Amino acid sequence: SYDIVAGFNEVDMTDLSNTTVSSILAERALFESYYNTMIPGWLFAGAIVGKVMGVIVPVIQNYLLTRAVFTTQCLPDPLRQLLTAGIPWNPRIDEWLSARQAEHIFEPPEAALAWEYNAYIVSPCICYGVLFVMSPHSWRVFGMLAFWAIFMILLHRFGALMISKKNTTEYFVDTLAVKLWGVVPATVLAAFGFWGVRCNMFGDNAVMSSYWIMAFLFLLGLSLHRLAIEVFAARVKVAMDLRDDSYQETLRRLRYSWFNTNPVHVLKSCYYPEALGKGVEETIAAVPFEFGKEYLQLPEDWRFLDEIGRVKEKAASSM
Repeated sequence: SYDIVAGFNEVDMTDLSNTTVSSILAERALFESYYNTMIPGWLFAGAIVGKVMGVIVPVIQNYLLTRAVFTTQCLPDPLRQLLTAGIPWNPRIDEWLSARQAEHIFEPPEAALAWEYNAYIVSPCICYGVLFVMSPHSWRVFGMLAFWAIFMILLHRFGALMISKKNTTEYFVDTLAVKLWGVVPATVLAAFGFWGVRCNMFGDNAVMSSYWIMAFLFLLGLSLHRLAIEVFAARVKVAMDLRDDSYQETLRRLRYSWFNTNPVHVLKSCYYPEALGKGVEETIAAVPFEFGKEYLQLPEDWRFLDEIGRVKEKAASSM
């Protein structure tokens, strides 16, 4: 905090005769403090720690707990029951751990790309903050930012996506992220105005009201980015699937429907199928739909079984 107070806007760009070596060193110390805070801590440590704690640690934790509770079985039952509270889906200790329960315990995390937008917008904005500090080494920040971009692409393309299961994200989230990306180029325009004031080209450096040009240029950058998006979007033709397939053909292709994605209907199919009425073989959905487990929705497995008892037996073993 001392470096920020002592170094920010310390060098007088309009009258270098009044500039001392200490003021130059103070502003350079601000850059070094800024750089050491971001690299490697802000850019790389957060991404690495997040993936380790969100992907690797849960697998190790669930393996050790499952092995202690269901494999070795050397602990007293009260302690085993307590340990199951830390195991996903809380399996019963008095029953054999089925393959389906083990799949639930070790299921991979969802590829929630919407959660990653925060880093893709905030981190570049913080790096671009170095444009407001005078230093001959500002290029180091953007060099590390380029390396960070390559690192994040490789991490998600060949790491996170390969060990994650599919997840649906609304189009609104992606659209909002594209619009918020305008903050990054707008920050560059704001820095342009900042240095213009410091050099007395857009106002007087001694008058704080001159720095309102920064806010104006920042809003101008946001507006230009939004306008570019609207112009580009108007020229893009959205491809739509105009095929008129039947319901059964669509269901066989997608595997999910209103029935197997409705929790209430799935529970009713499992425990009270008689309430489904006529055409039960067409509407019964004894197995809930999950990405990565589409094979459980194959028609020959459960969907068109005629006997309700066989359907319930199949569903009980799959839950």
